[in-house]
Amino acid sequence: RSPRNLGLSKKDVHNRVIDACAELDILHLLERETGSLSLGEKTLVAIAGLLAMNNEILILDGPEIGLDLWTKPQILKLLYKLKKKHTIVVSTNDIDILKMSDRIHVLWNGTIKATFSNFDEMKHALSKP
Repeated sequence: RSPRNLGLSKKDVHNRVIDACAELDILHLLERETGSLSLGEKTLVAIAGLLAMNNEILILDGPEIGLDLWTKPQILKLLYKLKKKHTIVVSTNDIDILKMSDRIHVLWNGTIKATFSNFDEMKHALSKP
């Protein structure tokens, strides 16, 4: 889905995109071709697209995958900032994202096998023989 699918006017879509890009400090990326963007920049653009939809819940699938050592901390910092205003659901196996999570569900074959309040609780439970 995109803001255009919501039946918004072109002006409203434009304003939402500008606002989302401004929030993420990526207005400069609007002038570039998508193919010229780095993976980290593409991740930021994708997150801006989610923000432009004005959803309370953001669903991300492996936002840290393929990011370099400089970009990954930026994305993690952004997710931490966004979780103050949004519910964020992330599919990941990245320890850094798990450490900042308020709730962790462990899935196996499409079924929730365990739920933890935080990373330390999960770590403690999984370290038991």
